[in-house]
Amino acid sequence: MGDFSQGNGEVGVDFAREEKPKLAVGVAWSYNDGASNAVGEGHGDFSFFDENGKSKHPSLRKLSADLLFKWQGFTLMGEYINSTATSLKGSYTSAAADMPLLPGEIAGYLALGDGYNFQAGYFFRQGWGIDARFSRVKPEFKDVSPSILTETNEFGVALTKYFIDNRFMCQGYFSYLKNPKLETGNERINAEISLKLIF
Repeated sequence: MGDFSQGNGEVGVDFAREEKPKLAVGVAWSYNDGASNAVGEGHGDFSFFDENGKSKHPSLRKLSADLLFKWQGFTLMGEYINSTATSLKGSYTSAAADMPLLPGEIAGYLALGDGYNFQAGYFFRQGWGIDARFSRVKPEFKDVSPSILTETNEFGVALTKYFIDNRFMCQGYFSYLKNPKLETGNERINAEISLKLIF
């Protein structure tokens, strides 16, 4: 479909109002052999062992994909990630090999499951923008406690006004979040106003 207009591929709004449909897609995959960090970005946060008391850690796999579509003021963005673990058989949580890692118990050590985020918006010629977003996190083992990931859903709507060649922004944002681990209950409603100035 060709390249985005200059500078229009790095922002989340179709300021250039692309005359022809433009699409960018990205895919990434990673494999961490011997993960001992919840998201695979470090080591030593927990230890597992084999039947002989030797160190044994699971492998962490991640698949992610995203897209950006723009056309005549309309923008669609999407993101998806999936995280799974392997090499769990024969794992113990103690060096004495008397405490086997139970099915699903790995969810208390590694962030496993799916997450996705979709956002659609439209930029009007008068400098107004409207956006809607939906995000969800779905743990692989929903009923395991404690689990690093918690099932979460969020809906959001924003109304934005851009000034000075889109370098100054005033935005009103409304969101609804549902998560059973919130301190104020299972649901939260937010409303906020923000200003942004780009020099």
